[in-house]
Amino acid sequence: MVDDPRITDQHIEFQIFGETLYKGVGCDDLSPKYAYFDPTYPYSQFIITEAAATCMASKIAQSKLSRFRMTRSTLNAFLVKDDLRFDTTSIKREMPILFTKLGKDKPLEFILSFRDMKVGFAKGDKDVTLEMIAKI
Repeated sequence: MVDDPRITDQHIEFQIFGETLYKGVGCDDLSPKYAYFDPTYPYSQFIITEAAATCMASKIAQSKLSRFRMTRSTLNAFLVKDDLRFDTTSIKREMPILFTKLGKDKPLEFILSFRDMKVGFAKGDKDVTLEMIAKI
């Protein structure tokens, strides 16, 4: 849904209401329906509610965009390192079952993705928070 723009001698205000769909499925709750610009703020504004941002993040999480192939090489590239190990021995403390089942120094490869994403604004000392469950 698009409302008529509000036009002043200083700015134009567009309000577009909708949601992000993934495979034709949207979100149940996009409240509040209206969010307003701050007319006293002199710079450009992009306004999105927590519900709409959460909807967008959730739909991205359901798509292929949220799937990461994690290997030693991709882990080092992601963290801008070149000396990190990604094998059963290097993560033995965090995931001892892999060391026990697979043995010492076995290279690992995971597909990492996310679900149940929730976006928050101005929580504590953070501007934006993103809570999610990681899937391996």
